[in-house]
Amino acid sequence: MPRSAPDSSLSPLRSAPEITVLAERPFRLDLQVRAEEPYTLRLHRFFFPGWRAIANGVDLPTSPSGNHAVVTVEFPAGDYAAAIGFWNTPARSLASIVSVFPLLSGSRPALRSEGRDRSWWPPPLSFPSS
Repeated sequence: MPRSAPDSSLSPLRSAPEITVLAERPFRLDLQVRAEEPYTLRLHRFFFPGWRAIANGVDLPTSPSGNHAVVTVEFPAGDYAAAIGFWNTPARSLASIVSVFPLLSGSRPALRSEGRDRSWWPPPLSFPSS
């Protein structure tokens, strides 16, 4: 597959930031950063609402960029700890809560015992005669 042309919206850096990966998980990346100037970081993960970036406790905006809509963050200059991760959005949290209700309502009649004939349970023990 042919490569696409480089993104011309990014200007070259005069000095590369020093980035140390402290921890890498599927949905989170913890970093230690030392940068002399602001820079753009593209994470090779597809962007969806819920990606967040935090530098020194301050939320930074994330956005999709490039042909494949990868996670992109504009980091400031300085020496700081940073984290990029995929967190729940309010809509995703609400959907998770709402999706539990059918499970609970479907299992509730099975848990109630009033009005049911339970004489068959537990089954009587029978041992084979020898």
